Amino acid sequence: MSHLLAIETSHRQGSVALGPIDGGECRVILFPPGLVHARELHPAIDRGVKEAGLDRTSIARIAVSHGPGSYTGIRVGVAAAKSLAWALGCGTTPVGVGGISSLAAIAQTVIGSNAIDDGQEFAVVVDARRGTCYAARFRRDARRVVRIDADHLAEVSSYFASLDPNTVLVGSGSRTLPGAEAFTLLDESLDSPDASSIFHLAIELGSANDLSDPHALMPVYFRPSEAEERRQQSP
Repeated sequence: MSHLLAIETSHRQGSVALGPIDGGECRVILFPPGLVHARELHPAIDRGVKEAGLDRTSIARIAVSHGPGSYTGIRVGVAAAKSLAWALGCGTTPVGVGGISSLAAIAQTVIGSNAIDDGQEFAVVVDARRGTCYAARFRRDARRVVRIDADHLAEVSSYFASLDPNTVLVGSGSRTLPGAEAFTLLDESLDSPDASSIFHLAIELGSANDLSDPHALMPVYFRPSEAEERRQQSP
């Protein structure tokens, strides 16, 4: 049976998930807390494959959180997904690779937890620092994630001013950004998805989210890192 590998490295605690490509339950391997994604990612994949009684050749598709989020974490996950797809696709059957929005992964965690009612809208807000946030709005529809608007980088005060006062918030920005306290906040445990959310979103999106060429998979940053901006500004 072919399997889907999901990789989540856009938040502080990384994880991988492995399960049948036609859906169902997946096995989740959590990394130790902290920014240890580069060290833990491949051992976690090996552990997940071994515990499932498989080998890496059973992986026919890879889904990875490609941002927005931690620049370093996103780079680690995307690079691993691409290199593994190239290695496993050297035979006769290419390995499909798909990028999944890190904000949609949080939304999937919310839907899976039954934290909101059917039809209810909510905003995922992640602290992007320097007075900005990564944001997107979603709705629950029969236990499915429905996107209302695209992921984007926004100025914090103007973004909160644009929201309906009844909007429910989730994500790291709902804990740290000024103005978030005016809204109803979902539980903090929903702010950081594990790789099972990436797995289920990839299954739901199906083959339309596959990329035949791993070169086409790119991180989603929305702006350069602070180090890159300083380098661009230097004489």
